[in-house]
Amino acid sequence: MRRSNRVKWSELKVGVLLLGAFGMVMGASFFGGGTSIFQSKKLFRAYFTSVNGLTTGSPVWMRGVEVGNVRSIKFDPETHKIEVVGKVRSGVWHMVTTDSKAKISAIGLIGDKFIDLIPGTPGAPVLAQNGAIEVIEDDVDKLFREGASALENMNALAKDFKIVLGKIVDGEGAIGKLFNDTTLYDNLNQVITELNATLRAFNENQSRAFASLESGVASFEKLADALTDSGGTVGRLLFDTTLYADLTGMTGKLNSILDKIESGQGTMGAAVNDPALYDNLKDLVARVDNLILDIETNPKKYFNISVF
Repeated sequence: MRRSNRVKWSELKVGVLLLGAFGMVMGASFFGGGTSIFQSKKLFRAYFTSVNGLTTGSPVWMRGVEVGNVRSIKFDPETHKIEVVGKVRSGVWHMVTTDSKAKISAIGLIGDKFIDLIPGTPGAPVLAQNGAIEVIEDDVDKLFREGASALENMNALAKDFKIVLGKIVDGEGAIGKLFNDTTLYDNLNQVITELNATLRAFNENQSRAFASLESGVASFEKLADALTDSGGTVGRLLFDTTLYADLTGMTGKLNSILDKIESGQGTMGAAVNDPALYDNLKDLVARVDNLILDIETNPKKYFNISVF
């Protein structure tokens, strides 16, 4: 019996259904981002200077949980940045507020890229549908850039060091001369020799100084012993109370004499306190001065000298 090559409608429907199911599965794998394609989602926009390998369909995470995926990536002609449109499940959209932030991160150091949404302050206004969200730099990318910059600086430093080292080996510059010229070594060796001699002389002088110091200490101890000996003159002055009593009595008598002089008693008191005596002495001195002056002026008046 001859078999018909015509495709039955029932078989065609089954094939269409299978193709549709396969297409839905493929679409979910590329655009669903691990979320159900039947779940309601809302859109947000983020503008990056570089997406670092982020692709359409890449997941959108929030606190380690996949909540959506990247819908589209294109250049923005106005800002000259890359506009990334992402989708987030409506059930978590209330956590995407106006102060939320987005950054591109990687799974591991070189893994697949994804958008990491950082929720804003609880109670802050919710981001509007298709609103723009603030972008921050990823720490891993920053670390790679800083590491690359550090490597470049190290390479430049290594080149400079190689050049300097070559000059030193060739004897160029002050450091090169220090390494290659034996004169410095000879001078340094001579200085060390002289320094050792100076140190030896210093040690010898130090020994003599210590000996002199010990002798001085011994003499001082003898002097202290002599001072503390009550039988000696100094010891008697320090420890004998008789001298103190005599000095005290002498001081009392002297005070009594001074009191009498101040009160005008006796000849000395009258001389110190009586102004008449002062006036008489002053008048006497004036007369004596006049007499001497007159004798000098008229010596014949007082002296008559005759040879015959």
